[in-house]
Amino acid sequence: MRLADEAQPSTRNSWCWPSSPRYWRVLRPMTTISKDAKLVTFINVFTVEPANQQRLVELLGRVTDTSVRHAPGFVSSALHRSLDGTKVTMYAQWRTIEDYEAMRKDPAPLPYLQEALTIATFEPGMYEVVESFLPGNEGVLL
Repeated sequence: MRLADEAQPSTRNSWCWPSSPRYWRVLRPMTTISKDAKLVTFINVFTVEPANQQRLVELLGRVTDTSVRHAPGFVSSALHRSLDGTKVTMYAQWRTIEDYEAMRKDPAPLPYLQEALTIATFEPGMYEVVESFLPGNEGVLL
């Protein structure tokens, strides 16, 4: 069901968005992938046994929510899991490499990341956006 389908019209013929916390993530700004943003992008791929995929997702989600996202220079992240259960990928954007490196020196995330590495292997990657594409007239606000 789409978010707009859940919205209820007010008495003034405008839409009132639901106040339930389960919708808050939908309404917050989303990750922007643009070469103009001049951000550092990290795409970190973890390989895991399917039986441990959910545990890894929970660990990475918890460390990001409780620690990483509060670090200076953090812009956004998105956590992905493969449909076959063998991969978990974290896409993260940072203002600068120095901001990212400063976060890595913080001891708070370390126990989560050490635990993650007991159930998964890790292939990090640092990138810059070269170009992004949308189909037809996508992205136009109506």
